[in-house]
Amino acid sequence: MLFTTLIAITTLAPAKVDLNTVCPVMKEPVPAKAKAVEYAGGRYAFCCAGCDVTFSKDPEKFVNGAKSDTSPIGLFLFDPVTGQRILADEAKGASVFQGMRYLFATQENLTKFEAEPAKYAARPERESLTCPVEGEKISSHSAAAGYVDYEGVRYYVCCSNCFPTLEKDLARTIAVGRAKPVSPKAAAAKDAKPYDHVSNLTTKANDCCQSLGACCAPGSGCCG
Repeated sequence: MLFTTLIAITTLAPAKVDLNTVCPVMKEPVPAKAKAVEYAGGRYAFCCAGCDVTFSKDPEKFVNGAKSDTSPIGLFLFDPVTGQRILADEAKGASVFQGMRYLFATQENLTKFEAEPAKYAARPERESLTCPVEGEKISSHSAAAGYVDYEGVRYYVCCSNCFPTLEKDLARTIAVGRAKPVSPKAAAAKDAKPYDHVSNLTTKANDCCQSLGACCAPGSGCCG
């Protein structure tokens, strides 16, 4: 009886999402503690010293060169269907497309992606790590809560409460914001988590968030 129960529990347990990637430069397996960089919303890890420097000099060379490979060279940090940041232990599924492994918050998002992967994997040529809602500088791609694409630019946001403001009037919010689009550049991975506005903001900050319909990132004038 106990053996049968254990089999049932194992059967019902969700399968662990594969996070493995290979070095973009050498196409070799990546060790557990490896140097990594963030580039255009993806995380790229390397097999040995020096590969990170080689990759960072011309990331597009390696990204484009891997589009026909079956082994992914990078891990995308966001659910490509919603644009929201996703942590590896929260992923409900994964898919590989043109050299990149994508994670998904729901099986529904995974299904949508696999029906039209080129649509969701499309990447603008420019980006901004300054939140268009709060004007806050985001320290890395991994620290962003998500992104929205608008007129050839990917705008990253500092926390999840910025999304409703963008949804109300995306064009106006970006027009009056302080975001400055630039070409993506590779930078050392920080493996940060998105700012948790729920647990980290003070009562004053939350009141401010509610009145503005957006969040206040740390250090913003509105939150004090």
